[in-house]
Amino acid sequence: MALLDEEDDGRKVKKQPKPLDNLGIVELEEYIGALRAEIVRTEAVIAAKKAHRAGIEGLFKTVSGQEPS
Repeated sequence: MALLDEEDDGRKVKKQPKPLDNLGIVELEEYIGALRAEIVRTEAVIAAKKAHRAGIEGLFKTVSGQEPS
């Protein structure tokens, strides 16, 4: 019997915050840059999903005989 990863049983594993005390100023600034890049990437995915949902909602309004607003 294979051991299951915690994520395999349906539970999401909350990641622990990265320890920052031992990082230097340059490392902290690089970490902030990486986090900002991840935020931009995440916001782009959110925008794409919202656009997709709006398109689908518009399609359903058109199919049901209602004009999209």
